[in-house]
Amino acid sequence: MELTQFGVRSAIIWVGVFLRIMKKLLWISATLALAGSAMAWQVSLGIRETNAAGGLDVGVGNNGGTAGGIEWINLDQTTLITDGAWHLYTWNFTGATVTGFAGGTANGTLQGNYGVLENIRVRNNGGTTNAITLWIDDVTSANDAGSTTFGTFEGYANNAVARFQRANFSGSSTNVAGGATAGVDGSTAYSGSKSYKFNWSHTTNATTNWARLTSGAGGGLLDPNSMVRLDGNARVSFWAKATVVPEPASMAALGLGIAALLRRRRK
Repeated sequence: MELTQFGVRSAIIWVGVFLRIMKKLLWISATLALAGSAMAWQVSLGIRETNAAGGLDVGVGNNGGTAGGIEWINLDQTTLITDGAWHLYTWNFTGATVTGFAGGTANGTLQGNYGVLENIRVRNNGGTTNAITLWIDDVTSANDAGSTTFGTFEGYANNAVARFQRANFSGSSTNVAGGATAGVDGSTAYSGSKSYKFNWSHTTNATTNWARLTSGAGGGLLDPNSMVRLDGNARVSFWAKATVVPEPASMAALGLGIAALLRRRRK
């Protein structure tokens, strides 16, 4: 009887220890998650002014071509949240800050009634060399006349390269390490069963490093140069989630926290 009571008491004690350890680990994990989400990454859009350069209106989501210059929309003004949850990002073109990037029509003014979503720009303002993974889904072009979601990625095979290239495809990207990838991912999605996944890192800790996730054709890219509307209070949006590999110092802190808890219990 005494042995049974002793066993029960021991079990209760160890359950309590386990719960305290888990509580501490959850706190440490939450702290690391907040640290990761605080890493400074900004996301912007690059719009090619195909209409201003004489390009045809081929319909939202179709290949609008490569005529015209590229303008940044709200350059580096939107924080990319890296907490591993889905978030909606929207760029309203009316009243947006427009910055010329490249090409003859790029002059800081968005011109024409339609254009091409030429790239998603991601700036590594925190200067980390750790890898980032970014998923996007439900890329949408909308204006007063209606809304068209063309980037659902449901019709592609897993790992297909569609709509956007990998981070080191464009020579404009700065200090992107080799091995960057991009492709359709069937393991997670905001809606449906598929999304589009990018993975890359930078080789230096310069806070000016950025990745140009271009929609330009080449390398077997499916459905390049997606046309979007620029008129009638136009806007482009997509859902995205992102994660960044924790800094080695953060992982070390987690290990030290676990070790401290175990030492405390032994005492």
